Amino acid sequence: MANLVILSGNLGNDPELRHTKSGRDVAVFDIATTETWQGSSGKEKHTEWTRIEVWGGLAKACAEYLQKGSRVLATGKLHTNQWETDGEKKFAKVVRASEVEFLDSKN
Repeated sequence: MANLVILSGNLGNDPELRHTKSGRDVAVFDIATTETWQGSSGKEKHTEWTRIEVWGGLAKACAEYLQKGSRVLATGKLHTNQWETDGEKKFAKVVRASEVEFLDSKN
């Protein structure tokens, strides 16, 4: 089985560009994907928030050209980040995007 995630949505925040100790660029941002359907009481919708992580030159481009509200199409792999805080293990699911299409015409 392949690990492939494709999401289209809007950024909920400006991308945050960071640099690793080894000098690699990484940008993170959240996108909202909204599903709308006709329910028994009228139009209903549900929004999911997903953390997107991009590396290298793509991280720099995302930080430069994207902003809160930008529409994107992100393709990548689901990944679990792990860290420890005060002796407690923490986990978070992210999409490590290998491609990000900027869908707004202004970008």
